[in-house]
Amino acid sequence: MIDRAEAVVLRSQNLGETSRIVHVFSRQHGLVKLVARGARRPKSRFGAAFDSGTLVQAVFYRSRASDLHTVSEASISWRPSCRDHSLERTRAIAAGLEIPLRAAAPETPILALYRNLCCFIQGIDTSVEEDHPGLLLDFALHSLKNLGYHPVLDRCISCHRAIRDRSSGFSLQSGGLACHRCGKLHRDLAAISVNQTRWLAGWPWDKPCPLQRIENLRLVSVLLSFLNCQLPDRVKLRCFRLL
Repeated sequence: MIDRAEAVVLRSQNLGETSRIVHVFSRQHGLVKLVARGARRPKSRFGAAFDSGTLVQAVFYRSRASDLHTVSEASISWRPSCRDHSLERTRAIAAGLEIPLRAAAPETPILALYRNLCCFIQGIDTSVEEDHPGLLLDFALHSLKNLGYHPVLDRCISCHRAIRDRSSGFSLQSGGLACHRCGKLHRDLAAISVNQTRWLAGWPWDKPCPLQRIENLRLVSVLLSFLNCQLPDRVKLRCFRLL
């Protein structure tokens, strides 16, 4: 069966001497694994279509026996520019691509996550380095919602009372804030400041993040640690450790 997909390339790995296994997140099919035969040859018809972060139009033969499908054609719709190959930019893109790669269910379309991913990689490509942490935070937060995880940010996860002044932290296992009184009931609390709590209570938002860069990365770390707690051990997110 021949199928087509518009997809973002998440990762590719070598297969044998001339081929590649390519993981893509597509609009039509979600997370899909493809084999591109001959993709590593000098005169491959695929060219640079399978570089990470590239938006491609792919035609593939769907296998009935496995989850590995054979791609026959791939053309580039959009790819990151070559103007900036800074380490900060590379890290931000790698961390963002890892979320759908490890957290999304195979071959389950999630249109909101696909659109979120496209906006993220294009935003990183056109923004300055100082904006990367804010864009990564925006993408990580909305990805949680796209994937069906809804952290409780406006009340205590235990007593359900509104948190007005301060909290003990964010429970990674329970997925919500714990008030100062209920904090002792949770042993997995991660610190979140009052400013972060108030800001997150209005999530999702349509204004630039007012937090400083270091606070951005700490907040991303807490929320992705929460996501890690919900995932099986074999698919834990790793790239965020680099940040």
